[in-house]
Amino acid sequence: MKIQDDFLPQEQYEHIRKTMMGAYFPWFYNSSVIDGTDYDNDISDRGQFTHAFLVKDDKLISHQFDLIKPLLDNLKGSEIFRIKSNLQLRTESIEKTGWHDDGFGDCTTAIYYINSNDGVTEFEDGSLVHSVANRIVTFNGRMKHRGSTHTNTKTRVLINLNYQ
Repeated sequence: MKIQDDFLPQEQYEHIRKTMMGAYFPWFYNSSVIDGTDYDNDISDRGQFTHAFLVKDDKLISHQFDLIKPLLDNLKGSEIFRIKSNLQLRTESIEKTGWHDDGFGDCTTAIYYINSNDGVTEFEDGSLVHSVANRIVTFNGRMKHRGSTHTNTKTRVLINLNYQ
């Protein structure tokens, strides 16, 4: 696992942050936090808002794809499986999701944090990565991890990338 702070130059980061956290960025509600599960009747799974930038199998490419090109240029992956962003709303107390990997096997997973808050990404070995704006964590895609909600900002926004 590798953590890098100030991953993008400030101007590039600010452009991504202002766009994604602006009033006109397209977010879509998903009834589950973990892809591939449908917990619509389980009120303990709060769901989240997402935006898919790229989904290889479905051949989806977002109209917002150019926004994240600076991020991709710095990662230097040769094959992208999926890029999606998550937006979660504040909760009264910290809640954790279930353990999971992103389902793409032996690849690299990266989580790029758009804003700072008290949410975390936790790994099965006990490691914690705090949500710090313009921070990225990269790790083997088979590593089990889970996210959390947050209590000290209106939203928690991040971009999740799976690539080789």
